[in-house]
Amino acid sequence: MQTSRTDFYAYQFKPVYKFIESANGRILIADEVGLGKTIEAALIWQEVRARSDARTLLVVCPSMLREKWKAELRTRFDVPAQILQL
Repeated sequence: MQTSRTDFYAYQFKPVYKFIESANGRILIADEVGLGKTIEAALIWQEVRARSDARTLLVVCPSMLREKWKAELRTRFDVPAQILQL
C-alpha cells in the first residue's frame, strides 16, 4: 500500500487476493467504470514484480481510456507507460 500515491478501498484488494490464490497466476479484471481497475491492476503487477522479475505490463483497454491509464500509472505508481498503436 505504501508503493503508490493512492487512497485504497477494501474492494480493490479482492482481485489481488484472487490473483495470489489462483492456480495459474492469471486474472481478468472487468467491472463498472470508475471502480478502480487501474489501481487493482497496478497492485497486482507490483505483487508480481515483488515475487519475480516482471518488468513489463500490458494493459488492454478501450482507446478512449489509453491516456487516462498512462497518466494514472505515472502519477499514482511512478510507472512510465507507452501507448502502442496497432
